[in-house]
Amino acid sequence: MERKLAAIFSADVKGYSRLKQAFALAKKAVALDEFLPSAHQLLGQVYLFHSQHQQAVAEAERAVALAPTMPKVICGWGGF
Repeated sequence: MERKLAAIFSADVKGYSRLKQAFALAKKAVALDEFLPSAHQLLGQVYLFHSQHQQAVAEAERAVALAPTMPKVICGWGGF
């Protein structure tokens, strides 16, 4: 699941279908395993893209809380 998330996250998320797919997969990943930091990171990024800042911050905080030393989680929020 994590590889699928990474592939979609690194793909061109400007296309609506890709963004919609990323959101659906991130929600599914969180539902299957609420302790998967990359799922929370991706979900937060999608929320940020849609200017849903409170949800984005909540997902960012959850991702960092789950993996405080994981570089891809921390670096993903550097410009937040």
